[in-house]
Amino acid sequence: MVAVLLVLLKSNKLMSDNPCIFEDTCERCLRADISCAWCTDKLYEMRYRCLNHSQLLEFGCHPDHIYENEPKLHILEDSDVHDYVSANSQAVQVQPQRVYLKLVKCL
Repeated sequence: MVAVLLVLLKSNKLMSDNPCIFEDTCERCLRADISCAWCTDKLYEMRYRCLNHSQLLEFGCHPDHIYENEPKLHILEDSDVHDYVSANSQAVQVQPQRVYLKLVKCL
């Protein structure tokens, strides 16, 4: 009885003020709100695949299978700027030199 009540309370909490919960495709999910994320995990057993990141983790979606609409920037190489010095070096004129950039659609 207590377990059933906890499930009902969590379900009510999910549905209140959640722009993600009623979206049924990944595309619609990511368009619904910037906070929405989609679970692609085939072993995920929760009814709702479109929730926010923390809710998907809480309900058992593997982190590697969460697709979210969040921009990312990772600096891969960031050497100091310097002129050509010797025969075995190159001038560095831009900083950073290499980045990983994930862009998202404007909602």
